[in-house]
Amino acid sequence: SAASDVYKRQAKDYLLLVEGCQIVDPEFFNWLKKQDFQLPPRDIVLCVLIRMYKKKEEILSIFCITDGTYRTMRSRARKRLGLDDKDLDIFLQKELK
Repeated sequence: SAASDVYKRQAKDYLLLVEGCQIVDPEFFNWLKKQDFQLPPRDIVLCVLIRMYKKKEEILSIFCITDGTYRTMRSRARKRLGLDDKDLDIFLQKELK
């Protein structure tokens, strides 16, 4: 179906993005591996963009998503990283050193 074709293409695009992110931010990937977190590619890209201090508007346009979707993505990423009481941006940009 057309929908599954779009999804497959998106998945492939995300994997390519993740490869690019690994080059840009190896430190984050080493940390992820040590923690043994299973993050979907989309979450990984989100985290790397946050670590690069990208503004919300930039992230919305990179992912082609709405503000609501962005908030949902962030809260899922926070849960997957076990950051229930921590701010995602502060954790990714400051604490993860």
